[in-house]
Amino acid sequence: MKRQVFRVALLAGSLTYLVLLSVSVAGQWLLDHPSRENLERGIRWDPRNPALWTRYARLWHFLPNSPESQQAVESYRRAASLSPMDPGIWKELSNVHLERGEPEKAEATLRAELTAVPHSPQASWRLANFLLVRGRTDEAFPYLRTAATHERSLRVPVFDLAWKLQADPDVILRELIPADTEARADYLQFLLVRRRLPEAYPVWTEVSKANSPAMIRLGNSYAEILATAGMGTEAARVWKELLAITGRSEPKPSDERLTNGDFEANISNAGLDWRLIKGPGYQIDLDAFAFQNGTRSLRVTFDGTANPEFAGVWQAVPVEPNRKYRFQGYLKTDSITTDNGLFFAIVSLGAPREEAFAHSTESRVETVGWVREQLDFQTGPRTSVVAIQLRRSLSRKLNNLIQGRAWIDNLSVKPREP
Repeated sequence: MKRQVFRVALLAGSLTYLVLLSVSVAGQWLLDHPSRENLERGIRWDPRNPALWTRYARLWHFLPNSPESQQAVESYRRAASLSPMDPGIWKELSNVHLERGEPEKAEATLRAELTAVPHSPQASWRLANFLLVRGRTDEAFPYLRTAATHERSLRVPVFDLAWKLQADPDVILRELIPADTEARADYLQFLLVRRRLPEAYPVWTEVSKANSPAMIRLGNSYAEILATAGMGTEAARVWKELLAITGRSEPKPSDERLTNGDFEANISNAGLDWRLIKGPGYQIDLDAFAFQNGTRSLRVTFDGTANPEFAGVWQAVPVEPNRKYRFQGYLKTDSITTDNGLFFAIVSLGAPREEAFAHSTESRVETVGWVREQLDFQTGPRTSVVAIQLRRSLSRKLNNLIQGRAWIDNLSVKPREP
């Protein structure tokens, strides 16, 4: 008896499966051959198939000058009731209403989609844009924020719109930018790319609390961009905060402007730390065996295979406008070949053309023990960043492939009295 019941159940299940498979295959064939007659036949046969209703709606929707657009509305509504999670159906239904001159019904459709799929970023984005086109900017803000919160790819478009709609950066940050750290980090990156540097600082103060590697990299970029733009005071502030966050703040004279001038700390190669640029024919390393002071120096080794225009060691240094400064540093060379050797250079960074300057020390070749190099310079009224560089100029001689080693140590930039 049990065996017979099992066979009957198995047969019934198989028949049900075959029926469903037949319906699916037939429905797909009708979708692939979407004539009016086929679609109407399919809807009668399978009235709970949203794809058939959607295709039937499009038949009326895209017919030029069709007097039957109401049929498209009713068919889209039926499709939406059967598949409320499908954003394409809601979008097409709202478009039909707009084409029919029914903005109130289009808005109701967009809101119905959000009811069906709460917090949908695409639905929020569409409703926000609908409201913006109608001048209802304040109403659009919460939906723009929702879109940016739940869909990262919509953040840059939302940020762009924010600055077109609202001139107050505080209002933008408070009402339009999502509150989570990742979204605010994306917003900080957006501000840096757009060079809205002063407006970026309140965002930086928030995201820096995360103290994650990604936030540290972003802070380094912020400090670098500020320095390159000639905003020395702002760059120094962000850099000081970064050093505190990363635990690198160390006691140094209050008037010292250089970071890690004695090379006792490891080099992060980011922000306002020493920047080491790779290139052919040389290698840059810290050296714990040769030093002028402390326990380490920085060494550059040239292998004799290239004739580089070398500027592979440099640091952006915030300074004050209209101020006299003195640079001091020690340089040592060992068997440096060619006519052009190593020297220190100081150049203005981000300064107006009329205030730009470039000073350099004597070029050192062959073998020379630790030599103290010194340069005095004065900043102009709008100069607040300089770059300290270790350089070597391109040689024009026939025998121009440079070989040998050079060390630098105990570098300093301090204000000097008149």
